[in-house]
Amino acid sequence: MAVEGNAVEETKCEIVEDAAKAGNHVMKLSWEAHSGSHVAANLATPGAILFREPGIYEITAKVNVEQCPPEIQALAIRVVDSGNETFQYTTPIVNAGEPGWTELKWRVDTNAPLPDGSKSWGERVDGAMDFPVRFLGFGAGLKDWKTDGGTLLFDDISATRVSD
Repeated sequence: MAVEGNAVEETKCEIVEDAAKAGNHVMKLSWEAHSGSHVAANLATPGAILFREPGIYEITAKVNVEQCPPEIQALAIRVVDSGNETFQYTTPIVNAGEPGWTELKWRVDTNAPLPDGSKSWGERVDGAMDFPVRFLGFGAGLKDWKTDGGTLLFDDISATRVSD
């Protein structure tokens, strides 16, 4: 796993054991105080296939937001298609700072992959998803472009097709 190339040096992304559940390993994104637009981490190589064909999907992930600072109010999931185009989808974090795990959900319509105000980036940018589409990582925007630091933990990422 890797943090974005423009991340501050103290940003880390790693697989760690879940302190609450022995033997369970989770993705951990942590960062120190800094100024910037966001914090993010991507897998060095795209991960599990989330979508094999067009449709409307719901992606879910368990996220521990206990150490999520108030300057992060939404979390983005990143997916990458077979042409190495990255798409990002955002959902609000409503319980930052609360202990334990919460389930976050993102709705993705592969027939109209760019939600309002979104853009894609990568090698072959055409705004259309080329299948299969894989999990890539997470990002979170910083309110007022600064943070005092924080940590997010991720587990059990999955996608379910809900409609054509």
